[in-house]
Amino acid sequence: EPAEPAEPENLLTMLANEVKMMKKQGQDSEAKLKSLFMEDFQAGVKRHNALLSQNKVLTETLEKMQSYHTRLEAADKHLQGTQSTLETRLHDGGLFMQKLSELTMAKPEAAVKALETLQKQK
Repeated sequence: EPAEPAEPENLLTMLANEVKMMKKQGQDSEAKLKSLFMEDFQAGVKRHNALLSQNKVLTETLEKMQSYHTRLEAADKHLQGTQSTLETRLHDGGLFMQKLSELTMAKPEAAVKALETLQKQK
């Protein structure tokens, strides 16, 4: 005997159940995708906030380093001026010592004459 055709009500019920199952699978899939998206989105927000914080720290550090650089340039300029002054004084001191040496090595009459000449120059 051939198989009896399925009852139309049973067939409709079976189709309705299949449609419900597919609908539920679709909803589950949508919920899973939404959950994955939200996880990735939240991770992105955290990463973005961390990068903003890091940028703020790096910007502050850069500003401090630029301030230090400016101060160091000013200190360097001051030290160069001091070096120039000291070199001039050292040279003048050397000239004085040279004249003093010449004066002490000279004969007494020449030394007296040289001292008189120096006093007239001042």
